[in-house]
Amino acid sequence: MLKSLIKVGNSNAILLDRTIMDLIGIEANGRVNLTVNGDSLVITPVNPTVDSEKFEAAAERAEKKFDKLLTRLA
Repeated sequence: MLKSLIKVGNSNAILLDRTIMDLIGIEANGRVNLTVNGDSLVITPVNPTVDSEKFEAAAERAEKKFDKLLTRLA
């Protein structure tokens, strides 16, 4: 999934879709840990709150939304 940085004051931000937030178990205003691994940025929830039903629903939404892309990548 490609995302663009968005200018916010003197900083930049990345907007996360609700589906992605549900998949990794973070809520709005939730805390995350940022780590750098080589040239990759890894975002990890501090206190993940993954509900299995929410996870399944988010996975289904992501599958429907990115079905064509996933098929091309397979």
